[in-house]
This record gives sequence, structure tokens and C-alpha cells, in this order.
Amino acid sequence: MINISKYVALILIFLIANLLPQTSNAKERKSKAEEQENMVINADFLEADNVNKQIRFKGNVVATKGELKISCDELYLYLGQDGKGRGANDLKVEKIVAEGQVVIKRDTGEVIRAEKAVYLGPEEKIEITGSPKMERGADTIVGEKILLDLSKKKVFVYGSDTKKVTATVYSISVSDGPGKVR
Repeated sequence: MINISKYVALILIFLIANLLPQTSNAKERKSKAEEQENMVINADFLEADNVNKQIRFKGNVVATKGELKISCDELYLYLGQDGKGRGANDLKVEKIVAEGQVVIKRDTGEVIRAEKAVYLGPEEKIEITGSPKMERGADTIVGEKILLDLSKKKVFVYGSDTKKVTATVYSISVSDGPGKVR
């Protein structure tokens, strides 16, 4: 059984090593793929639960990974075995749950606000609930649930019997070409 505190210590050592000035040109030139894989989480408090393989971040939480930046009150990392038998590195993030005043910003300029977001690692999807609202400039989309499919680069917005999907679009541009909405 892997000790989560060792996993947290390895993460901290990795983060510190990457924040210190580096002399090698090879180290300075991280590939974009490597940067997309790393997740950096800042918070006021961290609690590691060895028994349940869970790490909790609380207070002013900001998590950044690739094109995504998530801010929230609390964030939970649920860890599972990756099956590659690499000792302390044998753990992987199975699921991330962000709760309370969740704000997701993407490089595409979209901002999503909600009360809860659940990232499902193996599926590369984020399910957003709790009055989710997506904004891009003045344009907005509101629904019961928003699903970001990161692997397919698609966004799905779902309504319900009591709450229909509502899109308010102000900035349609024909200069982007046929069928392209900006």
C-alpha cells in the first residue's frame, strides 16, 4: 500500500525543483505536452488521507493544468493505482471534485461559474452542476449541467424539464467564415 504522505512529499519536491532557477537549456525548454500533464494546486490548507487515498485542499484554492484554471473553496483529489508498479509513483488522479464558488477559466476565453465541478480523469471530462453559467465576452449559456469533453474539445449543455438551456449570443461574426460563430 502506498503512503499518500510520500506521494504528497514527492509532489512538493517536484514543484520546488521546477520552481528553482535551472541552469540547463534542456530543463528550461519544457515541451508543451509536459506542461499540459502537470497540475499545480495552491490553497490555504492541505490534508492528506492515507486510508482513503484522498487529498483535500481548502481555502482560496487555485488549480492549473494546461489550458484550465479552476478556482474554488475546496478541492478533493481522489487517487487510484495506475497499475504500472512504480512504487510511490503508482498513484494517479482518478477524480477531482471542486466545490463552492467554482470558476473555470479556459485559454479559449470561456469562463464557467457554478457550485460544483467533477473531473473524471480516465474519461477526460468535467461535469459542472449547481447553476452553471458559461460566459465568453457578453455571450452566455445557462443550463442544468455543463459537460466539458476535454479529449474531443467539445462542450455540452443540458437542460431539464424545469430549466431549459438558454443561450444569449451577441457576437456572431460572418467574417470568421460560414458556420463559424465567434
